[in-house]
Amino acid sequence: MSLFGRRSGRDDPGALRETPSGKSEVLSSLHHLGARLPEEDVASVKEEAKELSRQLSEEKSKRAAQGMELRDLQAKVKAIEGTVETFSSEALALSRKNKELEEALEKLRAEAKISENVQVMAVNGVKITSRWEVIQDWLGGRAHSWDLAREFDLYKVVVLAEAKFKGVDPPSFVDKPVIPPSSGSGGS
Repeated sequence: MSLFGRRSGRDDPGALRETPSGKSEVLSSLHHLGARLPEEDVASVKEEAKELSRQLSEEKSKRAAQGMELRDLQAKVKAIEGTVETFSSEALALSRKNKELEEALEKLRAEAKISENVQVMAVNGVKITSRWEVIQDWLGGRAHSWDLAREFDLYKVVVLAEAKFKGVDPPSFVDKPVIPPSSGSGGS
């Protein structure tokens, strides 16, 4: 069947055939066909051509809209890909920074642990040295010169500060030994 519902073939010289030579042959065939068609057929062919033209126009509009929509979607995809790439690079940078901060925190914790150990050693060293000095004074007969009340007050200050540093409850000195106000005793 031809474009207009008529049989096409080599025996029908008015048949529409599209050849590689293009539109000019089709137009020429239409012109010759129009000259041979009765008036009523010409009107129906014009109607059909008008309808086909309208459908073609609608299809072109649809395709153009789809093309624009496709370009818009492609632009959105590129924008999303750019955003994903940006977020990925930022996530990688944050991950590196997080790792660096974790390493720095571990280093600080290790240093704090060392510092705490150094403090404990220093306090223990002072205690040992103080005890040794007390023993030397006592063995050397110099214990009579001690001011026991003053020394006990200093002892309380040190014990309270140490409890505060450790974060524990301070000791109570309710059961403290009775110390004479000015003592010259200590015995050898």
